[in-house]
Amino acid sequence: VWQLPGRARSFDYTVRVRPRVVRAGQSFQIDVDIRPGPALSRMWSRGERHARLTFVGDRGRRVELRGEVPIGDGDRLSTALTLPRAGTYRVELALHAGADELGGARFDLCVGADPIGPRARLDRVCPGMPSAAAPGSR
Repeated sequence: VWQLPGRARSFDYTVRVRPRVVRAGQSFQIDVDIRPGPALSRMWSRGERHARLTFVGDRGRRVELRGEVPIGDGDRLSTALTLPRAGTYRVELALHAGADELGGARFDLCVGADPIGPRARLDRVCPGMPSAAAPGSR
């Protein structure tokens, strides 16, 4: 499992990806635990909660995969995905209640190299990506 804690304007989150090394063309699981701040908690009562995930490829490739994922009990979204090519993907997470967008976050995902493995391999496959060694990554 690879995990990345993060903070956005109206919420904190933890991303978990299984398996830790995501391979191009192979399915992987992404889970996002959301810890809403007070303002987001109030706004979420307005409608059905869901998130929109957008994956944008690097090196000029515009590979975008969009999908709405329901946010379940415990403020967690979970989905299985497959990305077509190795490299860095910018992941854009937008939280919604009904038709209203309530907040968002961005983070990078490396496909084709271990995010906490040898730096040389990570730099070759996902140049410029920061090391993702985070507490709880294994």
